[in-house]
Amino acid sequence: MHKRFILFLVITGLFFAAAGQNRQDTITVGRLLDLSYQYYQNRSDQAGLDSAMLFAKRAEAISLRSNYKKGLGNSYIAECRVYGKTHLREEGKDYVRRAIRLFTDARLLSDLGYAYWEMAGFYDLSESQLPDKLSYIQQAVNAFHLAGNVKKEADALKELADARQVGEDYQQSLSELKHALNLYQSINEPVLQGVYDLLGDVSSSLGNLNDALRYGLLAVETAEKLKDTSLQLCTIFNHLGSTYYYLDDLKNSSIYFAKALSLAEKYRSYNDIYIICFNYGNNLLTMHKPAECNRLLYRILKKYPGIDSTELIHYTCIFLRNYTLLKQFPQAAKYFDQLLLLTKNRQLNNETQCNVYGAIVKYMVATGQNKKVRHFLREEENYLTRKSNLIQLAENQLTWTVIDSAGGDYWSAFRHFRNYARLKDSIMGQEKTKYIAQLNVQYETSRKDQDILLKEKNIELLNQRSKLQDVELAKANQTRNGALVAGILLLVIVGLLINNSLVKHRANRKLKHQQKEIEKKNISLEHLVEEKEWLVKEIHHRVKNNFHMVIALLGTQSRFLKTEEAIRAITDSQNRIHAMSLVHQKLYQSDNLSAINMANYIHDLIHYLRSTLQIYQAVQFNVDIDPVELDITHCIPLGLIINEAITNSIKYAFTNSNEGVISISFKRVPGDGLRLKIKDNGIGLPEDLDTGKLDSMGLKLIKGLSDDIDAKLSITSLEGTEIVVGFTYENMMSPHFDIHRTQLTTAI
Repeated sequence: MHKRFILFLVITGLFFAAAGQNRQDTITVGRLLDLSYQYYQNRSDQAGLDSAMLFAKRAEAISLRSNYKKGLGNSYIAECRVYGKTHLREEGKDYVRRAIRLFTDARLLSDLGYAYWEMAGFYDLSESQLPDKLSYIQQAVNAFHLAGNVKKEADALKELADARQVGEDYQQSLSELKHALNLYQSINEPVLQGVYDLLGDVSSSLGNLNDALRYGLLAVETAEKLKDTSLQLCTIFNHLGSTYYYLDDLKNSSIYFAKALSLAEKYRSYNDIYIICFNYGNNLLTMHKPAECNRLLYRILKKYPGIDSTELIHYTCIFLRNYTLLKQFPQAAKYFDQLLLLTKNRQLNNETQCNVYGAIVKYMVATGQNKKVRHFLREEENYLTRKSNLIQLAENQLTWTVIDSAGGDYWSAFRHFRNYARLKDSIMGQEKTKYIAQLNVQYETSRKDQDILLKEKNIELLNQRSKLQDVELAKANQTRNGALVAGILLLVIVGLLINNSLVKHRANRKLKHQQKEIEKKNISLEHLVEEKEWLVKEIHHRVKNNFHMVIALLGTQSRFLKTEEAIRAITDSQNRIHAMSLVHQKLYQSDNLSAINMANYIHDLIHYLRSTLQIYQAVQFNVDIDPVELDITHCIPLGLIINEAITNSIKYAFTNSNEGVISISFKRVPGDGLRLKIKDNGIGLPEDLDTGKLDSMGLKLIKGLSDDIDAKLSITSLEGTEIVVGFTYENMMSPHFDIHRTQLTTAI
């Protein structure tokens, strides 16, 4: 008994030790797999991938030793990822198959779903590999479903539906996306913008534009609620813009394409930039904005070079459409030839083929190649019919209508226009069609139930069928009559359209005639303005000449004067007249007849006074003038004030022994104010002089001129004489040329 008890204790101890070791091995395997994934995810160099493989192999060895099947299978998955990244695809597939067999045998269903999904990643979306990819994703969906992993089942369904779009199995894709949405909603998953976006894209491909718009807006609303600004939002905006485009809401379409392009440029996603720019440009063309479209395309192609061949075909198409719309047919012809060369003997996808046909047809119709375009129209019609592209097919039928009408085949034009109207009704009436289909299902179910309940009433059933046939016959008659009425209405509409075109043509001719009349009147007005400016300049020129004549007369008169005082008075008058004459000279020499550049004017006035006054001692002028332009009513009084101040300084301020300096500044002050300051370093004013009672001719003139321009005059005598004239000038202008400050210092 004692020995048995000891044996029991030993076995129990060994059991707990083994369990503890297994737990430790499980933790170690998990850490090793995390390290392997980190290296795989963040490193692409050989050293990083070798480390990822090393950690995966260690996890595999520990899992084999401890018979940890979950860890062993996930080790195989980690190794397959590294093989895939190093382009050893077959070795990678082999390890995934090992994981699938192991997870299947161990009934690890959730891990099995991941393994199938990993295997699907080894296949691309090409026509040859797409079936295998879809098969493995479907098996992943089944495994997640059996495991009860609702979140991953919905994720896999979404992936499966997205892949089916490439194979153009839109109906099945729509069904799987709706199933995925129901699964997400059952677990209250908030991140639904991706599945809403795919639902909208697939609905658009099926022609269900109302559903496409509803799902697209739900995608935007969800993303904004979650504050999602990732690249996924760029795709959502692009799809929503396309939906608005097909609904002919070009304004909203333009808004969302612009948002999508902004996000794509933010993340520098070149493929998205090229695709969205093409869609945006196509939208601008439809809005008849070819110039804006051209600017957008050239900006993108210049900023992001390196476009691939498929996108080059798209951009060639849009340039061809653009120059066709601008009626620049020689330029369009170059892109037409380039497009034929790019697409020759090349298999194109659905979207690209539609763009190529559309661009070629629009160019040939615009250039009057109505016979040649029929071949491309027929090819486009057959292609779109095979692909069930209702939106593009409707546009094709409308183009047929235009071509047949131009060729005089009105019956064929009517037939194609009827097809166009039918297709547009089909596109815009999908909700109604779905509702009718639901009613049909309810009707069939109800009829079957009635058949089961009324088996014994065969005679009554036959009577009911007879009545039903009568009703159907009556409906057929009504349908035929309705078709006839619709045909007549279509003919009336076509007639109205032709009449409207003729009315517009006449209106355009009338507008062109009016435009020519307006242009003639504008030319006449320009001549009148030029004549007026010439006359004003001539007036200023003659006024200047008259002033000079007066100066000359005064000079002649001064020769006959005997007293120095009289001669000095004549000279002062000549200087004053010249100050006014200089204003008119500046006006007729300038292109601006309403204002004078004060810097140039003051410099010229100083130069004149310096050259005409007799100065027995050296006088230096310091000039500091802001670039300001004034009108004639302010310029003449200021010129006379400067003339009087400089003349008085030269006459009275300086003795023969000292060197004279006269400083002149003309500055802006805060607000709309200007301040003229003239200062000399002479002997100053007499101490007993009352500036309020001025008896000098010059000072009285300065006071009167200051009053004329509502200026505040200040005369002080401190280390010389300083005259300050401050006034307000509301229409202050700066010269049109670049002058920051003009300074002149000269010595006489």
